[in-house]
Amino acid sequence: MANDVNLAIKLRLDGIYIPAFNKKINILKSKLHNLMCLGSAHNIKEINEKKRQGVDFIFLAPIFKVKKKNSHLGVIRFNNLSKINL
Repeated sequence: MANDVNLAIKLRLDGIYIPAFNKKINILKSKLHNLMCLGSAHNIKEINEKKRQGVDFIFLAPIFKVKKKNSHLGVIRFNNLSKINL
């Protein structure tokens, strides 16, 4: 479930996904209900934001160039960002 902690709890889901653009969601309620929290990030600033939000896992993307997005991480930058300690 993306961006809706209350609905994830109501549906008894295992977790919630928080996109990089969502900087306001508070996951404390999800922790009280043992939901796993996945957040996406595209740079160091967004990684730090997801760490402040308290997500369990961070999904880094995109690695390779895609048509709908002008920027991508590339393999080297992805590897460097993935080494950041959560």
